[in-house]
Amino acid sequence: MHNVNKNSLIYYIYILMSLSTILSKQQENRIFGLDLLRSTAILLVLYGHGFDPFLAEDFPNLRSLIFMDGVDLFFVLSGFLIGLILIKQFENKPDYPFLPIFSFWKRRWMRTLPNYYFILFLILFVPVIIPFFKGNSTVIPFEVWSSFLLFSQNLFTPQVNFFSEAWSLAVEEWFYLITPIILWLFHKIFKKVLTKKWIFLLVIITVLLGSIIFRYQIGLSLSGKIAEWDSHVRRIVFIRLDSIMYGVLGAFLKFYFPTLWEKKSLFPYMNLMGIICLLITHYAYLEATDNHATIFMNTIYFSISGIGVMFLLPQMDSLKEPPKYGITKIMGKITTHISLISYSLYLTHGYLILGHLIRYKNEYFDKQLPHSPFSGVLYFISYLLISIIISTILYYTVEITFMNKRTKETEIIKIKYKTHISALNNHISQ
Repeated sequence: MHNVNKNSLIYYIYILMSLSTILSKQQENRIFGLDLLRSTAILLVLYGHGFDPFLAEDFPNLRSLIFMDGVDLFFVLSGFLIGLILIKQFENKPDYPFLPIFSFWKRRWMRTLPNYYFILFLILFVPVIIPFFKGNSTVIPFEVWSSFLLFSQNLFTPQVNFFSEAWSLAVEEWFYLITPIILWLFHKIFKKVLTKKWIFLLVIITVLLGSIIFRYQIGLSLSGKIAEWDSHVRRIVFIRLDSIMYGVLGAFLKFYFPTLWEKKSLFPYMNLMGIICLLITHYAYLEATDNHATIFMNTIYFSISGIGVMFLLPQMDSLKEPPKYGITKIMGKITTHISLISYSLYLTHGYLILGHLIRYKNEYFDKQLPHSPFSGVLYFISYLLISIIISTILYYTVEITFMNKRTKETEIIKIKYKTHISALNNHISQ
């Protein structure tokens, strides 16, 4: 018995050491401040989705912890990172041919699509296979899920009640597709009269203003109910592209005005402006929930939210290293891990995990564990842990496999490019 306990202790120590090593390696070559924003975004999303079914009845006041929309934070952060890639690609090619755009699309799709289609398959497969063993197979109709294959489920009209969290992925995928094309067209039209910097800014302004104008026009036809605002404004692709573009604006400022971006004396003022913007949107949303969605909600609400997050980016971008001592070091490692698996978490936590957990809770678990504040907290913690465990497995099996493949392809391209340049130089010297 003593040997068994000793072996078990050694085993658990080994597991903890392995986990610590993995978490430490994850922090290499990353910007901790951006990881902090990303992990905050996904935790806000998880908390917001799990609050109503598990905590709202017994802890209604805890709703105030949802201080902003985690998706808006994701949008701006994604735009910031993608914007830096686009700007560098745009500046590195004198004539900006269309070929680099295909490379950009390929890299983005290798990063996002494998996980997405794998989860979409599971969502379609689970409701079929589980009831099948009970003799009552359930099939989700083709007309319901087919639009999700090309992210057209909420392009111009509200999304059907299926895989609800995919609405924001559609916004991002169409942004990746459309923005480089707009940039390419604007460059062809204005390259003789504008420098690349101002062409890029013109693209940003066009998308920002266009989104506001379209939202205003759509808002005029709505009744003002917050649910209608959520489905007909907040979740429609072609009028939410500006939310990502505010992140691109941040990338524009960092690339073309680095001295201003990195000026630490401005950080407190920027942070204050960011907090004020987020407080404005938070208050406006609470007012709209109690009353109705105003013109403000239909037009510049998302603009102020995006600007608020953008103001927070300079200082977050400056936080390169995670904490190195004590409990903050552990929290830093956890933050990095949550950030790494955030995409997998976003895909799995809702329709696949939360939806089935609520159903099984209502059908089976409530009989064994009657409702109480304790049971609500227990369900909520279980939902978080299950989501994190499954997302971690998905990250290390599916997501990271394609990311490594993408990295290898990039290295091969770089080697071929260097070889080609070397051969060309030799030819010229001869």
